[in-house]
Amino acid sequence: EDQTDLYTLHIATLAGFGGTAAPAGDRVDHTAAPWINAAADDIVAHLREAKPLHAVIVGHSMGGMVAMMTGSRAGDLVDGVV
Repeated sequence: EDQTDLYTLHIATLAGFGGTAAPAGDRVDHTAAPWINAAADDIVAHLREAKPLHAVIVGHSMGGMVAMMTGSRAGDLVDGVV
């Protein structure tokens, strides 16, 4: 049974990845906590704007750290982190 109409997928391209420009004046050290915090803040802002009914944040490698930080900052908006 096709259930694609039941879900909405939001894909984040974080600043400095996927051919996007790094934040102005930032060298984007992808291992630095300030960068991870900024990325999580961006996703939290998106969640607050999009207002999903249920959100599961999925991240791989560095994205996993961003996903965990996002979940810890927006527990009221996030149902799970993978």
